[in-house]
Amino acid sequence: MLESLRRGAQTWVAKILFAILIVSFGVWGISGSLQGSGQGALARVGTVEISATEFRQAYQNQLENLRRRFGGRINEQQARAFGFDQQVLQQLVGGAAIDNHTRALQLGLSDQAITDRLRRDPRFLGTDGTFNRASYTYFLQQTGLTERGLMSAVRREEVRDQLTIALVDAVKPSNTLAEVLHKHREETRRIAHFVLDPAKVPAPGEPDDAKLAATYEQNKRRFMTPERRSASVLILGTEAIKKAIVVSDEDVKTAYEQTQDRFAVVERRRIQQIAFADKAKAEAAAKAIAAGTSFADVAKEAGAKDADIDLGLVTRKSMIDAKIADAAFALAKDEVSKVVEGRFTNVILRVTEIEAGKQKALAEVTAEVREALAAERVGVEVQKLYDEIEKNRASGKSLKDLAVATKLPLVEIVNADAGNKTADGKVAFEHPESERILTAVFTNKQGAESEAVELGDAGYAWVDIQGVTPTKQRELADAKADVKALWIETEARAALVAAAKGFADRVAGGEPIDKVAADAGGKAVTSEPTLRGGKPVGLTEPAVAQAFALPAGAASATDTIDGKSRVVFKVAEIIAAPPITAEQLDKIKTDMQRQMQSDTMASYLLGLKERFEVKIDPLAVRRAIGTDREQ
Repeated sequence: MLESLRRGAQTWVAKILFAILIVSFGVWGISGSLQGSGQGALARVGTVEISATEFRQAYQNQLENLRRRFGGRINEQQARAFGFDQQVLQQLVGGAAIDNHTRALQLGLSDQAITDRLRRDPRFLGTDGTFNRASYTYFLQQTGLTERGLMSAVRREEVRDQLTIALVDAVKPSNTLAEVLHKHREETRRIAHFVLDPAKVPAPGEPDDAKLAATYEQNKRRFMTPERRSASVLILGTEAIKKAIVVSDEDVKTAYEQTQDRFAVVERRRIQQIAFADKAKAEAAAKAIAAGTSFADVAKEAGAKDADIDLGLVTRKSMIDAKIADAAFALAKDEVSKVVEGRFTNVILRVTEIEAGKQKALAEVTAEVREALAAERVGVEVQKLYDEIEKNRASGKSLKDLAVATKLPLVEIVNADAGNKTADGKVAFEHPESERILTAVFTNKQGAESEAVELGDAGYAWVDIQGVTPTKQRELADAKADVKALWIETEARAALVAAAKGFADRVAGGEPIDKVAADAGGKAVTSEPTLRGGKPVGLTEPAVAQAFALPAGAASATDTIDGKSRVVFKVAEIIAAPPITAEQLDKIKTDMQRQMQSDTMASYLLGLKERFEVKIDPLAVRRAIGTDREQ
């Protein structure tokens, strides 16, 4: 509520404080649900309560600010999808925690200091630069505040600023630290590299029995037979039941008549809006438009860009201010409105496009209504069958008997492993929910009655374990082919790594990399100057990271991007960072200061978290922004 009021008087530290707090609020946790608080309380931090009204107003104000930043193209659902409501709540929680601390420290400001502060506020100054009582009174009327209420709110925020600004303003990085960071960031390197051709590496020979035996002993756990299970599966799928449901034309007609609102295409309008904090300026702009000045020119004079004035193609309900929405949807195409006094600002509107609403006829939506009715009824049918099966399962009936009684499919899984393969490598069980059902098959005990498996289509499956073949150690004779394949893979990998190291050692020893690359079956390429974290073509992130850890002329090797070979690289040149400019120094120090301030605030809030208990009523939060009705 007071953000726009205070905008003109903030110091540069205060301007970034909000962003720092938002970043820092990740430290907060909720220690319990809210009970026994004052009437209308949505949250409580220590002894400070946050009312639903306070949260709702903060949410709406900051949503308006967000829309202005993005040209009005964000609705409430999108904002909540990005966690905007939780950000606002956490901001209020953090502020309340600071209020607890200011009380403990007995910080405060006199009425005279607050009065002087308000008298200097740009929002309340007239054209002559002095306090304008009419502007002040208008603000109170628009916000619904009393003078005492406004002074109390300003005092609270000013005291918060005294404490938090004093805390973060002292954090100042030195020039030396900024220069070191600049040198680290701006140093570049040229990296020469080539890819080793695996064909240049001699293939492993044939292993003898001793090598196979050693490989087998070192990797015995890799040569186990998988556990296999056989099971009966009764499947209650919704699609088959839906297809069997008959929905009459009369039912479709009745449902359409009862839910016609669902098939109404809502009118949408492309709306342009110029916002003015001052009504007098808005009236002057409206007169200019009436006198022939274009809407776009008036917007530019008001400091608004094209993206700022275009609210997009919106419905009436998507506009947060009902008064502005009513005015916009009463205009004809290309008509410009008079000044509209909204809840938070004064606006002039223009409608540039209208998509008329209409009611879809029954013939257009018959298939949709029929599908919806079938979907509604399938749930009832599934529940009936579920209850019937569970009742009969409890009485001892087998899945085979239940399949006959319900006419549902019974599938037999035979000797499947957990990966859904038979002993000969074929798929053991084909079903869209095979993974979920097999998980139940391999977690339930044979002979025990298992719970129904909930399927993704809102159906169910029941499993009875018919047999279990436990895992066992394969003998070397039986696993010989797999042991040999592992030995060859391991030896080939070791030979590849050794060969790459040998080529890297040659490069590091001073041999021309082009000659070494030719011997390795590759072609040397030297990258352009690369920053840390860069991604030159042909080099992986680990290779670049290693190259920045080595001295000039040093060489090493690492895996290629696909992992099938090795890339050998050399630090061809180290290019020191250019001297830091004044602009770079200021930017780095600013960035470092903000990060250090953020860390300081995070530590401070973490301390407050340990000191003050936080309780939030989630239902009250949803009610405050209307999402309880959506759920």
